[in-house]
Amino acid sequence: VLTVEASDGVNLDTAAITVDINNVNDNAPLINNATTNINEDAVNGTSVYNIDDTNTGNDTDQDGDALSYSITAGNTDGIFTINSSTGEITVLDNTNLDFETTNQYVLTVEATDGALNDTAAITIDIDDVNETPLIGNASTNVNEDAVNGTSVYNVNDTNTGLDTDEDGDAIAYSITAGNTDGIFTINATTGEITVLDNTNLDFETTNQYVLTVEASDGALNDTAAITIDINDVNETPLIGNATTNVNEDAVNGTSVYNVNDTNTGLDTDEDGDAIAYSITASSPSTARPVRSPSWTTPTSTSKPPINMSSPSRPATGR
Repeated sequence: VLTVEASDGVNLDTAAITVDINNVNDNAPLINNATTNINEDAVNGTSVYNIDDTNTGNDTDQDGDALSYSITAGNTDGIFTINSSTGEITVLDNTNLDFETTNQYVLTVEATDGALNDTAAITIDIDDVNETPLIGNASTNVNEDAVNGTSVYNVNDTNTGLDTDEDGDAIAYSITAGNTDGIFTINATTGEITVLDNTNLDFETTNQYVLTVEASDGALNDTAAITIDINDVNETPLIGNATTNVNEDAVNGTSVYNVNDTNTGLDTDEDGDAIAYSITASSPSTARPVRSPSWTTPTSTSKPPINMSSPSRPATGR
């Protein structure tokens, strides 16, 4: 408010001149570069960083103009978003938030008062988190006559296809259930399941095993069910040598001996297949029969017969 005096040399007058100062938008918003971090397992909605005007410490510039914020570059995976009024950066979609894939994002953020603007680089470092190994259920099969050492199945981390998890941690494998007969074993380092002891590997006894396999990185673990179907194999009938006897005067049809499968005691083998029998060779004994001690060979003591008739006389003439 100015007081202005007017005088003619003798008389004078004063007046108050009020001068209103019109605001001119001459103060651009000011935002600074910043660095922050976030875990790779952050859920959607997690707060990452809040931007304010550097001069005012709030969301207006020095002229009092409200600021509007936006991300103009660097948000290639669409993970982040910014509140246009408050400047808060949050996680929008954590699908691709993965340290092993991308461990840092640099967002270009713009603040504007509608006429003037400023930009800043917000660097977001992604922190590695110990992730759980992931193994999947699976089904496989093995023949019942598989020898010890036969490979049955190889377990790997589902995400990496290797024996390390997504963090690069080595996985240790173990069978925690289902190996009731001790038939199988797993290599703790490679995850390969093999036949350890085939003694009880028999389709007719148990035709399926479901092993529970655990994969651990030392802190976190996952389990999977590995179903192993046992394939039936046509097994050889088994018959044993035997000795029996029969009288020499046995009539036709007399039963001499009954042959059965040794394992089943029946006329089917272990697979349940009917057995057909045949005689392929005969080896008769060449031993002479033993005679009874009371039996003797008769000996002839008779003499030649005596002729008792009279000798013939010669004829005489009369």
